[in-house]
Amino acid sequence: MLASDGIQTNFWYTLATSSVLVRKLFKSMVLHPNRFHRVSKAIHKIGLIDNSLLRFVESQMNTESKRNQVYHSWVVFRSLSFDVNLLAKTLNQNKTEVLCITGKYDRMIPPHFMNRLTKRLQRFRHDTLDVGHTTLIEQSLGRIGNYLGKKV
Repeated sequence: MLASDGIQTNFWYTLATSSVLVRKLFKSMVLHPNRFHRVSKAIHKIGLIDNSLLRFVESQMNTESKRNQVYHSWVVFRSLSFDVNLLAKTLNQNKTEVLCITGKYDRMIPPHFMNRLTKRLQRFRHDTLDVGHTTLIEQSLGRIGNYLGKKV
């Protein structure tokens, strides 16, 4: 599992996808980036997000293509959630070893989000890399290969 969404959901993700009205507002920000920038700067100014999260969000929303990708993936996956107890029970019954890789500086899916699952697992390894959300995948490939005993 790499920064696995759905184990515990990010506040902003839940807010942006929770209701039809808020999804319409989110879509309007995708279509009108100046609106998005004004809202994100206002949220930052009142202290709801810090500088690093603001930079991350702006980097993920700085082109029309990226804004569309974020919007569509968030909306499509909004119902993605897991019964963590059932998932853990199934993994434990099948003696499945789970590797969780998270980023120490990941503000979207921080390492402690995995605790809901890992505290219920009998066989798991949780590696936290010194990276953020955007570089987690490329930095994880070597770890995954080592874990599987293969070069990735």
